[in-house]
Amino acid sequence: MNGLLETFFLRNFNEFFNNYKSENNLANEVLTALDHVLSALNKFFDLCEGLTNVQNCKVCWYSYTNVNSSGDYIRAKSKHYNELTVI
Repeated sequence: MNGLLETFFLRNFNEFFNNYKSENNLANEVLTALDHVLSALNKFFDLCEGLTNVQNCKVCWYSYTNVNSSGDYIRAKSKHYNELTVI
């Protein structure tokens, strides 16, 4: 299953992730990573001059994709820069 799972505002971050953690069986590494998402976003937003009212930012949360060891890549297209990024 791939695709959009949920859309929420940043102000509802804790509510969304508390529900997400309780409804999904997540590996310890994922739980650790989720604990650092907000601080990483804060550092990123600090780099953006003139950015205000980040609590109204919309977050789109997508499901994951399993990729086998065939050497294939997952690519994400940045809407802002219109470039492909290898993940």
